[in-house]
Amino acid sequence: MKHVSLYAKFLEGTLGFGVAVGSANPHNTDFDFFPEEQARPEYEQEQEIIRTGRPLLNVEEQTVWPDGRVDWSLSTKMPLRDEHGEIIGTFGISRDITEMKEAQAALEQAYAAVEQQVAERTEELKREQEESARLQVEMRYQIKASHAQRSLVYPFYLIPEEA
Repeated sequence: MKHVSLYAKFLEGTLGFGVAVGSANPHNTDFDFFPEEQARPEYEQEQEIIRTGRPLLNVEEQTVWPDGRVDWSLSTKMPLRDEHGEIIGTFGISRDITEMKEAQAALEQAYAAVEQQVAERTEELKREQEESARLQVEMRYQIKASHAQRSLVYPFYLIPEEA
C-alpha cells in the first residue's frame, strides 16, 4: 500500500498521528499502537528534535504492526515552531517505501545466489584445471616411460659378426 503520512506532535499532545495510522482518534501516540520497544525509539527521536532543533532527514524506518505486517517508510522529522520561533513539537512526513525495500531484498537475494553460483563454478573450474594439470604430468611420464622402454628394447644396432 503506497501512502504518504503527515503528522504533527505537540508538546501537549499529538494531532494527526492517529489519523495517519488509521485510528479515529487523532490524539493517539506511537505507544497506543506499538509495543514499548518499538515506540520508545520513535519517542526519543522526537524528544531529541525538540531539545536540539535539529531535524532528521530521509531516515528509513521499519514498522512492525500488531498484526505482524512489516512496512518501511522514508521519513523526515522537523521541529515545529510557534510564531516566536519556540519549539512546540515536531512534524513530519513519511513516504511508504515498502515495495522498494522488498525489491531491494529480492535483488540482494538474487545477487547472493549469483555470487554462490560463481563461487561454485570457480571451484569447479579450479578442480578441472588441477585434474588437467595432473593428466598432463601423467601423460608426460607415460611418454618418457615409453621412450625409455623403446631404448631398452633397441639399445644398439645389431652388427653382424665378421666371418
